[in-house]
Amino acid sequence: AYIDGIERGKIWVAVDSKRNYLGHLMHGGRPQEDLRIFQICVAVDNRRSGLGKAMLEDLSAYAESKCYLNLRADVALDLNAAVKFWESQGFISTKQRDKLNTTGRKVAIFCKRLGTPCLVPLEKLEPRILSSSFSVAGEK
Repeated sequence: AYIDGIERGKIWVAVDSKRNYLGHLMHGGRPQEDLRIFQICVAVDNRRSGLGKAMLEDLSAYAESKCYLNLRADVALDLNAAVKFWESQGFISTKQRDKLNTTGRKVAIFCKRLGTPCLVPLEKLEPRILSSSFSVAGEK
């Protein structure tokens, strides 16, 4: 499944010049809706290096080029470091999901409005819509 995701451009893998794994980002969605981020992971030795931020910046540029309006990540609320990461990247916790995730955790929906031109004024959109230096394998 992962190889298929990479080949379809839904999983981006960050590698160094020696092709060592640094991290990955898994995403999906339909243009003009939210581009959902299903996973973002940075290898332990590369955390706090700016790689996560760089992957999100590249994903934001990709999403805008494909006419997505927002990025969305569902984050377990007990993962304090993850919540802080998403907030530091300009994401806003807009609401809590009605259902718990498969591990029984409470999950918040974090969204970030992209700079994609939109014909609908922001105030008319749903209330939840408020306001690199690595190689990527599999990007199309």
